Amino acid sequence: MNQSIKDVNLAERRLEFLYLEGKDYLFLDIETLDQVLIPQHIIGGNINYLKEGVEVKASFFGDSIFAVELPQFLELMVSKVEGGENKSILANASRVAVLETGAKLDVPPFIEAGDIIKIDTRSYEYIQRV
Repeated sequence: MNQSIKDVNLAERRLEFLYLEGKDYLFLDIETLDQVLIPQHIIGGNINYLKEGVEVKASFFGDSIFAVELPQFLELMVSKVEGGENKSILANASRVAVLETGAKLDVPPFIEAGDIIKIDTRSYEYIQRV
């Protein structure tokens, strides 16, 4: 069977997250200043790391968006810390931090509510306190 394969031209655009609008996420196209609504299923697990002002790379085919990529590193504030109340600093001790976006991740025992931390959005891991 001989079948031809069509090349697909994808466009990448930079968008800035504005806010949740119903079940969709409203972004601003940084270049054109157009507003872009992106459905929740396209955002996927990135939902837990979106906050106002975060810039993402969006892949478009024509006017249809099919992928959103967060920056590799984000700085987010810790809203609260769960566990490890005795603050004993053990080599393998960790606590669960709840970030301003609602995401939860393991952090070292010295991290407190109000701290700004840097996270890797590829592995969803703590990098450092800022």
